[in-house]
Amino acid sequence: VQLKYALTPKINLRAALTYTYSRPNYNDVIPFRWEDRNEVAIGNPDLNFPKSTNVDFMIERYYRRSIFSAGAFYKRIDDFVFDYKRFGREGEPGSGNFPVFEFTKPLNGKDAEVYGAELQAQFKFDFLPGILSNFGLFTNYTYTFSKAFLPKRVSANYAEAIIIDPLEDDLSEFFSEEDQEEIELPGQAEHTFNAAIFYDSKRLFARLTANYQDAFLVEIGPDPDLDEFYDELLRFDFTMNYKISNTVTIFGDWINITDTPLRYYLGREEVIKQQEFYSWWSRIGFRLNI
Repeated sequence: VQLKYALTPKINLRAALTYTYSRPNYNDVIPFRWEDRNEVAIGNPDLNFPKSTNVDFMIERYYRRSIFSAGAFYKRIDDFVFDYKRFGREGEPGSGNFPVFEFTKPLNGKDAEVYGAELQAQFKFDFLPGILSNFGLFTNYTYTFSKAFLPKRVSANYAEAIIIDPLEDDLSEFFSEEDQEEIELPGQAEHTFNAAIFYDSKRLFARLTANYQDAFLVEIGPDPDLDEFYDELLRFDFTMNYKISNTVTIFGDWINITDTPLRYYLGREEVIKQQEFYSWWSRIGFRLNI
């Protein structure tokens, strides 16, 4: 159900109530097994589809070539999906000294709540003289607070790995159903911000973009110290195209200008699990319209 009310011809109020469901990732629900040395990942065909009830409010103000908007939202999610990582041994208890491996399996949590607010502004500097009027700015900021619940984890270290059958075990022995634990909703960053300054004329379009994303939880470990997070990042990109004629356009891109790394950490920012640098890359080319 979506409602729109026009306070004036240039000011709108919007509200929406939606009920949705989300399909888990394809690899999460197929009965596959992937193994590499001491790591094992398996699918879970018994996953429930997450279901969400969403409430959204927004106000937007239009100008001749600009728009400003602000909104607030709330989501209630049941059966959210998270990746759970655990140490374990495969085999019958007492039948041998099986090596310890690290296995990952997608599971359903209990429920989650997400609150947030969003601000957006997009406008051109058409009040400035000359070529300065071709410049413009786009900004978007979102704040999100989330809390999710799952059965309380039973802590165990590497040496206390439990013998399991990951394809059959429901993993109930790793959780205490009598109590629950509150975590951040996996995959949900608290702060995200995007800003772009652009130049837009009849022949030339150029845009410099900054994208910021706060750290967020990726994978649930045996205890909070082994929870895996995708670290915060700030990345800059540049794109442009120049129309030489009605048939020929030259274009170019410059991506990841500051060589922002890909980084994961465990529990705390200083405990880095993985860090990769890809440098920047660029391209330039011609587009021909015939």
